[in-house]
Amino acid sequence: RERLPLAEAALFYAAALGGPVEVLSERPLIVKLPNFASPAECASLRRRAVRATTRSTVVSVDDAKAENDYRTSRTRWLDDASVPLGLSERAAAVAELPLENAEKWQVAAYEPGAEYRLHTDTIPAFNELAPGGRHATVLLYLDAPDAGGATVFPALGLAVAPEPGTAIYFRNAVEPVSDPFAMDPHPDAAHAGAPVRAGAKTIATKWFHPVPFPDGPDDGRS
Repeated sequence: RERLPLAEAALFYAAALGGPVEVLSERPLIVKLPNFASPAECASLRRRAVRATTRSTVVSVDDAKAENDYRTSRTRWLDDASVPLGLSERAAAVAELPLENAEKWQVAAYEPGAEYRLHTDTIPAFNELAPGGRHATVLLYLDAPDAGGATVFPALGLAVAPEPGTAIYFRNAVEPVSDPFAMDPHPDAAHAGAPVRAGAKTIATKWFHPVPFPDGPDDGRS
């Protein structure tokens, strides 16, 4: 009985992407999406990540952004018009939400030793913001380090190793969500970007909200 929802989820996401997927967890839903991006699409985003010179920040409960040792990558936000349209459309199909509900793509570059310690992608304070909290995450690996850099979900015993072109999709809130502005972070969705031990890692992330995001696409793509 417990495996049926997982099988149905696998069929749905495989149909959405036109290829096999792997459902890693039912609650919270976590799906591994091989071949989400082509080598050319990954290369396009990696070229933009080269200019990611801004130290990554974390957001506090009062929505303030600050640098600290918790997250030591470097990031850059990308205008949606500069990203291959197919990537954004695929992300929206997986999230089952329109692109206007999404933040811009964020690329993050991890050098040796860089990490993102255990965190959730949404926090209760986000419910007070105009677009609500981050309901879902699409995290795309643009390359793979020589060692380290896995995305780890400790509560679930999961560790996803970076594979170029592979994405993971996961939902951040306890479900069902009856009020999009009263989402509770799912404790088992807490995850970390393990330290890169050798080489470098580059990822691209798109977060989806329950309602339109003020900085979402305004070019008619949604």
